Amino acid sequence: MKKTAVLLFVLLSIILFTNCENHSEDDLITPPSPEPTLKTYNTDIKPIFTNSCIVCHGKTPINGAPSSFDTYMLVKNGVENGAILARMNDNVNPMPPGSNLPASTIAIIEQWASDGYLE
Repeated sequence: MKKTAVLLFVLLSIILFTNCENHSEDDLITPPSPEPTLKTYNTDIKPIFTNSCIVCHGKTPINGAPSSFDTYMLVKNGVENGAILARMNDNVNPMPPGSNLPASTIAIIEQWASDGYLE
């Protein structure tokens, strides 16, 4: 009888302790949402324009480009008036010529506008 009681106690202990464990803290704690990163011209926008636009939209526009996008104010004005994003999203006459920028890149520019055009 004593052996049965000890065996029953051990069996119940194993069941109790294995059912009440967690495999990671993620199971118990919901991590806080990451703070959204504000987009700035110098960090996020200027590299996009340097890599994708400045060839035609440099200080002196070439290849029929109507305007320069080589400064913060010129890019800001183009995004504010809608001209830049309209051309970047245009499937018939896209900017840059030949193919649209990835949606994720355009989203960065849109977020920069939403964040208040931080320099």
